[in-house]
Amino acid sequence: MKRVELLLAECYANACIASEIARELGLDARTRHDAKMGRDKVLKKVESLRRRLDRSSFIIAVIDYEEGPMRALIDRNFEFKDVLFDGAVYIGVYKRDKRVLAVVFNPHVEGFLCKVAGRFCREEEQKIIKRGGVDRVCKELSSTHADIGVKQVSRAISSLLENLTQHRRDTQL
Repeated sequence: MKRVELLLAECYANACIASEIARELGLDARTRHDAKMGRDKVLKKVESLRRRLDRSSFIIAVIDYEEGPMRALIDRNFEFKDVLFDGAVYIGVYKRDKRVLAVVFNPHVEGFLCKVAGRFCREEEQKIIKRGGVDRVCKELSSTHADIGVKQVSRAISSLLENLTQHRRDTQL
């Protein structure tokens, strides 16, 4: 049985999408984000928390790929298993521990929102989801009709969870 213990998110918009993914998948998992949590902090938390996971549990990180040399951090740590929305989203697993999955927005969550909802394509619009608290940002995102994109991302995560769970069962036989 797949069990997701926690979703870690880099920013408020990613936290909103992480919560929607959890809802879509019927997960009883917390989404953790705070104002100081950037991509590097998410990856540090992944490293420390994965050691405390039991064998049947998973963590999902919802992060941005970024641009330029900063992408190397993601490349070093994750193996991509699926690509969605013409490369706007990658679904991957942590190279050191397959119990950690990642939704990686390329290069940022705004690119995904632009592609699936036609919003936040311009810098002026992007400022809307970079300010205020998580509740305000989630309310703003709920009006974008990005739910179709989130459902597709959720299906990809569900499929990967099933494959990893099946592989784990097969190797234990």
